[in-house]
Amino acid sequence: MSTERSSLPAALAAIVAIVVALSAACSTAPEPEPPRDEASSPALPAGTAWRLTAYRSGGRSVCLDRAAMDAAGDGDAFSLALDGGRVGGLASCNRYFGEAAWDGPGGLSITGLGSTKMACLDDAYGLAEFEYLAALSAVGSWELAGGTLLLRGRLPDGSPVELAFSSPGR
Repeated sequence: MSTERSSLPAALAAIVAIVVALSAACSTAPEPEPPRDEASSPALPAGTAWRLTAYRSGGRSVCLDRAAMDAAGDGDAFSLALDGGRVGGLASCNRYFGEAAWDGPGGLSITGLGSTKMACLDDAYGLAEFEYLAALSAVGSWELAGGTLLLRGRLPDGSPVELAFSSPGR
């Protein structure tokens, strides 16, 4: 028991260091907005298009340069729209669609994802389409913080995953 207690502070310090490093990789985390009654009405405006700005999974972190993507005509790539019980958007080059279930305050699950089957460039902008869709399928929670939509979950191998989105006006 004393061995478990002595390793606990070291494990907590390592977890804190990882969280701080991942947070600093793309930007500082905005302050969370006050909680709302998501069960009856999620705080996300219906019809808002969200654009992925950062992907984190395990030791891998990708920050997307939205200005470069816009300039290349790829501004809709890695987008997300949540509207009631539906989810959809554009991954790398394929449109995707599925179901979204709001599981109480802060809970969200995305299931039944399907997509068109066009051939896409591998790792467009540093992120493969299959990674993005797998991360969406792993989502278990959401948070709206300072105009940034954060989706978090765990991949089937247990790795944590986080997707950060902004709306096009930000």
